[in-house]
Amino acid sequence: MAIHRDMVVDIPEHAYLQRKGGKEYVYVYTQFFRRADGKPSNRSMAVGVLTGSDDWVMHPNDNYLRMRQVPTRRKESSTLSVGFA
Repeated sequence: MAIHRDMVVDIPEHAYLQRKGGKEYVYVYTQFFRRADGKPSNRSMAVGVLTGSDDWVMHPNDNYLRMRQVPTRRKESSTLSVGFA
């Protein structure tokens, strides 16, 4: 899963942070349910990583783009074709 370092977005509502390996990842809840024993539980997924600045913004990952239906940008080629083809 790729982190898009060239994009910066606001942290979604009802998100929570979890620190792993010195970075703070942003998670959102995706499902709430009760287990077989009747206790409440939930599922969540990572949607990005904090930028490291004091602002509440993050670098999104593929889950965020898929969830928000943001089209991914195609990387432009930096090569130049010269000569006979």
